[in-house]
Amino acid sequence: MTKTEDDIPSSTATDENASRPSFSPPRSEPTPSNSDSSGGQNVSDAEVDIGMDMFDCVSLYGDQYSGYSERYKTIRQYLRLSSVGHTSMIDQPQSPQRKALCWLAEKDKYEIDVSEENQKAIVQRYSLAVVFFSLASPGNSYPDSLTNSDFLSAKHECDWNVVMCNEPGVVSALLLSDKYMHGNLPVEVGNLVNLSFLDVSLNQVTGIIPTSIQQLTALEYFAMAFNELSGSIPSVLGRMTSLQFLDTRSNQLQGTIPTELGSLSKLESLLLEGNKLSGTIPSSLGNLYLSQQMSFRRNYLSGRVAVELCELRYAGSLTELKVDYWVACDCCTT
Repeated sequence: MTKTEDDIPSSTATDENASRPSFSPPRSEPTPSNSDSSGGQNVSDAEVDIGMDMFDCVSLYGDQYSGYSERYKTIRQYLRLSSVGHTSMIDQPQSPQRKALCWLAEKDKYEIDVSEENQKAIVQRYSLAVVFFSLASPGNSYPDSLTNSDFLSAKHECDWNVVMCNEPGVVSALLLSDKYMHGNLPVEVGNLVNLSFLDVSLNQVTGIIPTSIQQLTALEYFAMAFNELSGSIPSVLGRMTSLQFLDTRSNQLQGTIPTELGSLSKLESLLLEGNKLSGTIPSSLGNLYLSQQMSFRRNYLSGRVAVELCELRYAGSLTELKVDYWVACDCCTT
């Protein structure tokens, strides 16, 4: 059958009947902020101090601000040497990276130890701050859903409500679903290399999926559904072989489905519907023997579903396989 423009709903529309598998973030006892090894102060005041009075620090380029403390200079040097994300943006006025550095060095009441031995902890806390300043509203207004969650509070980051840790001081889950966020997911998220759970669904996140995501080799759950992402699905996702759940529904993603996704041998759910994807569904997805559901509806896909995918259906493991009616398929579910 030939499709028309009216046949393809807007990619921003939600599918109220779309299923979402049960997948819980890693649970562990909260890490007390006074028992980790990062050397921060045990501050009882949990009030979020985002630092609205950091104008001089964040507004001038490079070293033009004469009030930089030795603490600021030390942290800046560590970050530049570590090559974490957009290090050139650290000196760019008003950039999320600059705001994160100024907050960490000058406003953060936790006062993390800035010794050379503590660089990993510095990079982790800095990267979370970059995520905040990249996705929170610019200016003086920040979503209550974030500020009320202890994000950027004086606690250790493992005690923030949007963060979970599986071992002392190491972030393993970032829970940012439905937080009224917009902006881009920064490349610095790739510094959180121990993440196993990342949920940024139901926001207004724009831009592309950063290729730095490939550094999250322990990531099992990755959800970016119901946002305004553009660009293509990065082929480097195929290197994230721990992935079990991948959900990019209802965005503005274009291009073809990467054949590299067929390397995700642990993947159980692949939800790509509601985008602007084109081309055919790659036969390499027939290698996903553990998959239970795949959804490709509401895209611009064409051709025929490969026999390899139908074999998964006939074997009984793939219980849900959804495509648009103009895509030829002998085994798809409705």
